[in-house]
Amino acid sequence: MPTGYQPATRVITIVCHVESRPEWFDGNVGIIDEKFWQDENGKLNFDFLYLEDRERCQKHFLQFGSFDLLEKYGVHQYDDSDDSNDGGHTAIVYVDAPLLRACNLIDLPGYSDKQDEVSKDVEKANSATKIANVLLYASPAKGHINGQDMVRLRNLLRLLPAPENECNDFPTLGNFFIVATHADPSIPDDELPKILNKASARLYKELDETAIEFRRKLTKRDIIKEDVQKRFFTFWSEKPERCQRLFDDLTQLLCETLPKPVISRIDREINAVKNDKKQEYANSIEQYQTTVAKIEEYRKELDKAQKNEPERQREMRQKRSQVSKQIKELEKDTRQSFQTYAAKKIDVEFIEQMIRQRYDKEKEAQEYAFGYLLDMLQSHLESRISGNTEKLKAEIDAFLEKYPVPKLPNKDGIVVSIPFDTKGAFLGGIS
Repeated sequence: MPTGYQPATRVITIVCHVESRPEWFDGNVGIIDEKFWQDENGKLNFDFLYLEDRERCQKHFLQFGSFDLLEKYGVHQYDDSDDSNDGGHTAIVYVDAPLLRACNLIDLPGYSDKQDEVSKDVEKANSATKIANVLLYASPAKGHINGQDMVRLRNLLRLLPAPENECNDFPTLGNFFIVATHADPSIPDDELPKILNKASARLYKELDETAIEFRRKLTKRDIIKEDVQKRFFTFWSEKPERCQRLFDDLTQLLCETLPKPVISRIDREINAVKNDKKQEYANSIEQYQTTVAKIEEYRKELDKAQKNEPERQREMRQKRSQVSKQIKELEKDTRQSFQTYAAKKIDVEFIEQMIRQRYDKEKEAQEYAFGYLLDMLQSHLESRISGNTEKLKAEIDAFLEKYPVPKLPNKDGIVVSIPFDTKGAFLGGIS
């Protein structure tokens, strides 16, 4: 793909090993529209099994062809004169490279100088980030990790999977890499460690109370400044010593470290399926035997439920009203709580005090204070919503308990739900 100092990638680019290419795939590159990834509910679902669905691919692929398509569809020309390729959302690329036997590579559009809320590149990058098992975040060595980087890294850290929860010896933040690119010879050798140390210290300081604290709770591990510092790397391909540590760490991760939690998760899920099926069949047998033994008793219970239906309906209306009232009260509580909290945080005196305590230089405050305040507001809102959701869940669970549905297995062992308006003659048919 053509490259440049300014972010050039305009589509999500997924690179897979050539042996994964379907027989009917014509060429090495395919350009697809956004609807390709939509599930039956219209939501984006980056399911790689879609790439084996010939009908889906033929419906949503805009072009098949050679690597030349990447220059036509995959990158910005920065002349704003040609908008004909805006339909391209993702590029699927098949390459014969040993690395791709271990993983798929996903190159996301860069964060340009446009405002995030209006940038299509940012929308694409954010939508695909959640499918990454390993994240490499590139930021130029000169001006490494600025205020915009902080805002994005806050969200990325929240989305990143936590292999630490599957494998105790997985390194803390081991699937997170921050790479200082363009580490060219104009930067002296002794300056590179200083750049990384300063950037990692700033990142830890700005994210410690929010995104990093989120990771602590998620992984149940302490995360200290040195853990964050270890995740910073340099890159300049013409000087191996400026990229070797990145290569070594990434190689170890893909070959040795990451497979352990992946295998652990797969084994756990397979065993869970086996156990669930055993229990499911045992329950079906037990239900069937119980039904045969107590068929007359069930008929009486169903008759009783039918007679009590008007009273049950009255109770359900009352309970539904209570749930609606609870929703409105919790919504009001969330709004008032956020308004009170926000009023304190955006108060001039508070902001002035926060800046004096956190930042030594005016430039630093201008660069990072806004992101810090925004993150604090977001974290408070998420926490309040989470707490109120738990309260609402208890109310809804109590509401759903009023919907008892008798379940009987049919002659094939399949569980049949019996609705409240079912007539007694239907049970006679099963017997």
